[in-house]
Amino acid sequence: MCGYCTEQAYFDWLAKTKFDNTNNTNQLPPTVDEIRLAKCLYDQEQGQALLEEYMGYDLALSKVYEHFIHHGFDQSLLDQIQKERIQIEQSYPRLYLKLKQYQLLRKQQKSNKKPKKLFIYAVMKFAGSELEVFKTIEIPSLLKQLYIAKTITNRQQWNKFISNNNRLIEASVELLERYNQWWLVGNSEQLMGKLDPIFPLLYFALVYLMKEQPDHVLIEKITFTDVERCPFFIPMDLWLQRKAFIHYLQHQGVSKTLIHFTEGCDRIEMLWYAVMTCEMPESDIKLIIQMFKEHPNLIGSHGEGSAFYIEKIQAYLA
Repeated sequence: MCGYCTEQAYFDWLAKTKFDNTNNTNQLPPTVDEIRLAKCLYDQEQGQALLEEYMGYDLALSKVYEHFIHHGFDQSLLDQIQKERIQIEQSYPRLYLKLKQYQLLRKQQKSNKKPKKLFIYAVMKFAGSELEVFKTIEIPSLLKQLYIAKTITNRQQWNKFISNNNRLIEASVELLERYNQWWLVGNSEQLMGKLDPIFPLLYFALVYLMKEQPDHVLIEKITFTDVERCPFFIPMDLWLQRKAFIHYLQHQGVSKTLIHFTEGCDRIEMLWYAVMTCEMPESDIKLIIQMFKEHPNLIGSHGEGSAFYIEKIQAYLA
């Protein structure tokens, strides 16, 4: 089983539950698949929780960065992480002792005098140590500051950091271009290594670039470049791609988006996903179905073809 299978389970779950994109509660309906495949991706995109017992710090930092980019510094998110850490410790004691970041947290409990900031400092120290040994691609020095606790725990420090608009755009472009060359289209030697240590930085870079330069060519690259490896079980790279895809679709329109699928992009399943998660006008959905009918031989990442996705979209809208 691979990341494409996990994603397909998530899409199937969205279809079965008739996902309501106008629901502001963001509460997960009770019909999650028993093996929790769908929940992994739901937590990435829709869940209220910042910290999950099976996803480590990647999810928490990514969501904090995104919120801070769009809404500014918010202490309540850091307090929420602390509360969720306590809940995990109480509910999953064995897992709590097993994960490296939680081991680090336990070591710091005796010496740290700021209990409300204890966990986020532990997370940052762990993330920083992971980054120190990450030698696969060079990380822009400005973005490394995102793994310094004071950058996101101090309002003045965050405001100072985020005010570097031009430098942050340059750093984001630099990191995303390296991600594209290394992870998405790299050769077999370049494909060694893990994405986890730098994923929150990649997520920050993409979200920041989408906000500041919504038409940048790198967003298009990430949207329509199929990764040259089988995605891992919890596919963080596919999350980035879906994030970029929805942004591209909403900014460039359906007609321009569909051209990419007729010219080589295999991720046709993202069109089904868009129908389920975006408020698309009927005219746009008709264009998607018409494209599938005119190109019956298209095959998606999970091995299903145009006819399959026509049926899925029509069934969802029924």
